[in-house]
Amino acid sequence: MELCPSGLLERLFNLKHGALASYDTLPEKFLTKPILEGPAAGSRVHDLEFIIRELYSSMGWDAHGVPSQDKLKSLKLPISP
Repeated sequence: MELCPSGLLERLFNLKHGALASYDTLPEKFLTKPILEGPAAGSRVHDLEFIIRELYSSMGWDAHGVPSQDKLKSLKLPISP
């Protein structure tokens, strides 16, 4: 049996209390200003929407960031998003 990741429980809690997929973003500076130092110096986040879609897909969530019933069943969670 797969263990229930804490991020999933947090997601379900947030959805129940009105969180939307549009809340899944980063601060503006990560999207517009390059990193100043370290191995990623000069880079910034490109195509956040693609990254979020890939995250949702890898987590077993739909396009709106809601965990699928199949995902919940696989974790034996008796709850609906």
